[in-house]
Amino acid sequence: MLIGGLSTTELAKEGYADHEELNLIRDAAGITEYLLPPLPNTLYTRDTTCWIYGGVTLNPLYWPARHEETILTTAIYKFHPDFANADINIWYSDPTKHHGTATLEGGYVMPIGNKTVLIGISERTSHQAITQLAASLFANKASGVERVMIAAMPRLRAAMHLDTVFTFCDRDVVTLYPAIVNQIRTFSLRPDDSPTGMKLYRDNGTFAEAIAGALNLKKLRVVETAGNDYDTERLMNTHCQCTR
Repeated sequence: MLIGGLSTTELAKEGYADHEELNLIRDAAGITEYLLPPLPNTLYTRDTTCWIYGGVTLNPLYWPARHEETILTTAIYKFHPDFANADINIWYSDPTKHHGTATLEGGYVMPIGNKTVLIGISERTSHQAITQLAASLFANKASGVERVMIAAMPRLRAAMHLDTVFTFCDRDVVTLYPAIVNQIRTFSLRPDDSPTGMKLYRDNGTFAEAIAGALNLKKLRVVETAGNDYDTERLMNTHCQCTR
């Protein structure tokens, strides 16, 4: 029911409403309407929630039609026997509340190590959500996070998620799509004693150089992926990542 939805006709078949109640519901909602709309998909679970070191985020997704996906994932964390008594740290968000322009999808989030989280900012992940998440991570010492790197990405379909154009294969080995990644510039949020509790800095060097510096590496070993923008959009539509 949570995935497939509940229509007015199904309510009658299951015996949850008598004839008079069903007529009232049909008049109010329409016979073809859903009382509980179905989810568009439940396959892309990396969008709704992401694990950052010792805790998890419950992400407010960009498209309104997908908001209930995070509610379903949250229910699993709260009530499934594997999670209910696990005392999980929730770093960010309550999916039952409206977050305005703050949107976050897990495909943009990478806990890359060395007390650092890399987050892409583009169409589906906003700076409002990134700063709210950073504030929560900095305020909670259990997160261990001391730096949130922001990857400013072009707002293109070919760059829908950070992990579709940049992916770690090993500690110092990455694959990347240069046509997009060469346009990315990074900024870093770090905790401080200001009223906001953090300060924004611009990182030096290219995207790959900034990531290497954050990990205390001399440089990254880079494997570039091929193809043009049309190839990338075609692969994006099949949700292939750059590790293909």
